[in-house]
Amino acid sequence: MCTPKKDDRKNQHKDAKKLPNAQPTLIAHCGKGNTKKNKDKGHLLVIVTRKDTGDPIKGVKVTVLKGKKVVRTGFTDDKGEKKFFQLDPGGYKIEGVKDPPYGDEKTSGSVKARKTTKAYMKMKPPKIVQVEYLDGKTKKNKDRLISSDTDHYVNFDQDDKWIISPHIKNKDRCSHKPRFKVRFNRKGVFNFKVKFEIHADNVVYTGAELGRNGHFKHQDKEKSYKTDADGTKIVDTDFNVAAAGKHKYRLLAKDDFGHNVKSHWIKIMRMIYIQEIKMKTVAAASSLGIFMAEYAKHNIRLVPMTRKQMDHIPNISSSNADTNNLKAKARTAYNSSLGKKKEPFTVVVIYTDHLAVKDANQVVVKTGVEVGPGKKDVIIPIVEKAVGGGKDKVKSLWNDIVPGEGWFISATFIGLNKAVIPLPVVHNLTAADCKAVPYSKSIPGDCTKVKVKVSGIAEAKGDIHLSVNWVNRMRGGVSFASNVIIICTRAWWTKKPSLRQNLTMIHETGHKIDLTPKGTGKSVDKITTFYDTSKGHVGTHCHFGIPAGQAKYNKDADYKKAKCVMYGSGRKDRKTFCVHCKVAVLKADFCDGWSTF
Repeated sequence: MCTPKKDDRKNQHKDAKKLPNAQPTLIAHCGKGNTKKNKDKGHLLVIVTRKDTGDPIKGVKVTVLKGKKVVRTGFTDDKGEKKFFQLDPGGYKIEGVKDPPYGDEKTSGSVKARKTTKAYMKMKPPKIVQVEYLDGKTKKNKDRLISSDTDHYVNFDQDDKWIISPHIKNKDRCSHKPRFKVRFNRKGVFNFKVKFEIHADNVVYTGAELGRNGHFKHQDKEKSYKTDADGTKIVDTDFNVAAAGKHKYRLLAKDDFGHNVKSHWIKIMRMIYIQEIKMKTVAAASSLGIFMAEYAKHNIRLVPMTRKQMDHIPNISSSNADTNNLKAKARTAYNSSLGKKKEPFTVVVIYTDHLAVKDANQVVVKTGVEVGPGKKDVIIPIVEKAVGGGKDKVKSLWNDIVPGEGWFISATFIGLNKAVIPLPVVHNLTAADCKAVPYSKSIPGDCTKVKVKVSGIAEAKGDIHLSVNWVNRMRGGVSFASNVIIICTRAWWTKKPSLRQNLTMIHETGHKIDLTPKGTGKSVDKITTFYDTSKGHVGTHCHFGIPAGQAKYNKDADYKKAKCVMYGSGRKDRKTFCVHCKVAVLKADFCDGWSTF
């Protein structure tokens, strides 16, 4: 009898446990009997191969059935073959099972007496057919996938609160871990691998930056998975993208059988909600177009909320009292705003009146003054004397800024009379004797001189000591540590046009997202054109356009040379980020948002 030895059958089963990488095709053969006793019997040779390549498949369990009755079973060898001897002539059903990963296949064969019949079975390997980013649900609650390259907002988590048409239609377009789905061509548990393809234009973080902030990293390794029993798999927690705007990521997936698929690209965006709060009576920006356009260049979408209104405050100085008063009044309006619901990714823009800082009790002395009846009024320039060899600075009086606060403190003439033996003369002048003189007729509030009436003093010669409050500086805007920036609508007694307000918003929001960073903490590296308070202007700024190596970057000549909107003093022709700050804007991480004020 031609039945294989018992040991051979054992080895066949043992080998069947080892799953080949090849994909199967099944073939069945019938052979002739070779003894007189079995001369009416026939043989069946089953050959299993891969349908796509024709390669033999080892370890396929082959079952031969007559009707529903199992006649023989066995496993294919290295050649993908299994021969069944001494079968009665007639038709047989043949089943092949290789699961995982091939599943099962069926064929049939007709055995003839004294002959070997071949039956071929070609098994289809499983095939990965799709990897794609998820895009919410259909109306029938089925997974929907993106169908074209799509924007993806990295600073939000996956929450319905961020949905805002037409930009974000479902929460799958949010988070630094985009969800995706893999699908095979049939049910079953199958192995596959996935990795990101990184676009060649993606900005590159330095090693130091990657070491400081985990949000600067993306998944840079290939990862292995298995599908669920239905032949699909949703991956939702493993693949993280970096915080940088304009980054593009595509998924590349492959199965164990040489099939590869790829997804569409997602392009990384960031979004900030802008909640405007306008003080009553001030002339706030009529449009945010310039502000929004500059950030849009760097894949930061600014979304304005409905504007709110608050009580007027004539000036906000640098004092804690003024700051706290502003916040208290603004908070009343903010708490009922749409922006409040979008925290922590809301930046509050408060339009204020003056943002002037006062220097109190400053003394100016005019020497060699002749006073007395009939004498002309004396003009005293308001000048801060230079220290250490610098230039004197013309100062503006604290005039018409805050109701109830004036510039005049005191004025005293100290001199000697015209007697044969001169005697001391001390005369206290009143506020009525001293009149502020405008620098220009077109701006009557900006006064840089004082005209003093001296005709009411006894004839004498001496000095006038004038004590005044003057303006230390006028700020165009301020970025608080919380989610607030304040935009001045009037500076140096002149209304600021919408353009200048937009440029100030670009600048102050730049501070909000940590531009001109120090290269510490979670920030990006320090830019080469960085300067801080020690070299001019309060805070950190960019001196692009001004030669490096200067002791200070806030001289009059520097103001004209600076080319970046992040320079410490605004100008209407500085509208954009420089080449250094552009990179910092793209790399900026504000995935944690900002605390409320």
